[in-house]
Amino acid sequence: ESSLKRKQLNLHQQVIVLYEAARALQFLHANNILHRDIKPENILVFSLETSAPVHVKLSDFGTARLVSDQPATMTRGVGTPLYMAPELFGKQNYERSADIYSFGMLIWSVIHQQEPYDTSEFQFPWDVPNFVKAGNRLPISDDMCPAEIAQLIRDCWQQEPADRPQISQVAQQLAALLKNMNSKLQWIIEQKNNNASEKWIASAELRCLDEIHINYGYTVSLVIAGIINKRFAQCNSYQNFCG
Repeated sequence: ESSLKRKQLNLHQQVIVLYEAARALQFLHANNILHRDIKPENILVFSLETSAPVHVKLSDFGTARLVSDQPATMTRGVGTPLYMAPELFGKQNYERSADIYSFGMLIWSVIHQQEPYDTSEFQFPWDVPNFVKAGNRLPISDDMCPAEIAQLIRDCWQQEPADRPQISQVAQQLAALLKNMNSKLQWIIEQKNNNASEKWIASAELRCLDEIHINYGYTVSLVIAGIINKRFAQCNSYQNFCG
């Protein structure tokens, strides 16, 4: 396996990875555990095959801490500054919502496929904390990021911890997006396996991709088209494609 940071993923793979990472964090939070260092380096990629039962695992629990359901008393900033919530920089009390902020930064990094905070702009150690504590956030690319994911990022990195969603809500939204993407891909593959005419298949693909273009943007529709062509060429049946 390797760190997520060393992988180049298409959008479909990105959503799968983020969904499974969210489910892992959901398990921790359900058991009153804060991870406190959510970042791409701590997401280990085991497989990118569609049929794999597990694609990624959350790792590095050296900074994790067991908490109660009572208000947290933790004030020491722990984690990686590029992904840390603003309350950690101010030595304020924090709880599960700090992980949610970090998960929002993880989504941003995975979707944009780059490290946050360009060092040419954020040159000094205090630049990122000052930027975040002031309520500023990184721009989100409309070309690379579907509207639903962009809104999810904004929800996760809200300045006030109480305004951030629960990790179960994050996982639900990612699951819904993944299901929507999968249904479009499966529909086209079904038509191909039904031996529809090449002309009709081309027309159907265009209609499906047009819908994806409207909902998710031009770049995303191109990514989906690439997935369709690559996956169908590599398998002999609809079952193999869908896993």
